[in-house]
Amino acid sequence: MCLKTKIFLLLFILISISSAFALNITLNASNSCLTDGYITSDYNNSWFIDVVRAGTGVYGWQGYSKWNISSIPINSTIQDTQLCYLVDFTYPSVQEGHVGWMGLDNQTWDNATWNDRPSGLNTTFMNEENMTGCDTLCRKCFNVTNQVKKDYDLGNVNTSFVYNFTDNPSNHNSELYTCSLLPIYRPYVVVTYELPTTTTTLPPTTTTLPTTTTTLLTPINIGFENILRDIGEGLGNFLNVIREPVSTIIIGLGLVSVVLFIIYAIASMI
Repeated sequence: MCLKTKIFLLLFILISISSAFALNITLNASNSCLTDGYITSDYNNSWFIDVVRAGTGVYGWQGYSKWNISSIPINSTIQDTQLCYLVDFTYPSVQEGHVGWMGLDNQTWDNATWNDRPSGLNTTFMNEENMTGCDTLCRKCFNVTNQVKKDYDLGNVNTSFVYNFTDNPSNHNSELYTCSLLPIYRPYVVVTYELPTTTTTLPPTTTTLPTTTTTLLTPINIGFENILRDIGEGLGNFLNVIREPVSTIIIGLGLVSVVLFIIYAIASMI
């Protein structure tokens, strides 16, 4: 295997291994939180951004939050999304009751009022959390995977949630610190995702083998060679047979010529 092929194989293995691990991205309030706040029936035309509040009782409270998710890499598979808020447990009776974030299939809103609440509440995509466990301030993270995954897969650049009590206790509420406060108090979103599997096509390898030429004798070639060999052997035998008679004839002719020459000479002398 040549060096170039080995390098391509190593890169392919490294890419395959890296694509198999889940990655995390944190959407910070400073660059991804578009708006959050709450509305109340006590001030039915007001939008409050100091806290995100949910509760029931004499007055109703309902929180809203909207985030930009365009920083999630394209063609990713979202595995988990956590929306994390800092909860103020110093508020009276805040530690009782379950609250939850629900999906909001509406990305056109910028603020809300009690009399003009955004449409598209999706109670199917709801995750609740029990408001217990802290004395003062505590981070509470809500699983909002389904809503974020839905908006991401639809190609939406934003995703939205509604914050409310889910078990409807009386005279209880919960306050979360919003994106408009100091950075240490702000919420954030953690997205766990997996990159698409990368397919690497390796270049084909060509192996050149030495060329060998083999000449095969056909039946015609073999027969022709046999004929030539027979002719040669026959001609040699013939010459061997006639070699002695021919020599005798030549000698005899020479003697005859000598005799005739002597007779001619004697006749000339008479």
